[in-house]
Amino acid sequence: MNTTTAPYKLIKEIKDEKFDVDHIQHYNISIQMGIRDLQICIIDTRDNKCLLLEDIVLGKFDSYLELVEGLKILFDDHQLLKVGFWKTVKISIKASKYTFIPESLFDHKSLESYLSANCQVDSQSESFLYYMHTKSKTVNVFSIN
Repeated sequence: MNTTTAPYKLIKEIKDEKFDVDHIQHYNISIQMGIRDLQICIIDTRDNKCLLLEDIVLGKFDSYLELVEGLKILFDDHQLLKVGFWKTVKISIKASKYTFIPESLFDHKSLESYLSANCQVDSQSESFLYYMHTKSKTVNVFSIN
């Protein structure tokens, strides 16, 4: 990674010596994204062992379009983020506005209403999304700009 001119900086990397790119088909990659940072975790599904953790701080961006461009540069520079053949790819978004709804009471047409009962929302600048947690039978409703 070129961290001298890039709009991001690798803060921390912990890599197990058993990590092997030739076994990516057995690995899950999880990416947690926020406005200011991004974390990467790679797990070997054969023994449920964490093989790589990275913490990356993103630069300051004046707009979400600039953030997207910065993320494109990061993904292009990073040796693993655009690699194919992962067993699974999971992406989570860091959001400060969220709530949980029991699955039995959930209606996908009421996302903004659920969230506005818990926090102040702006339907002009926010998108309302949800994720079903099947094991706990709850729905995470959240917003992103």
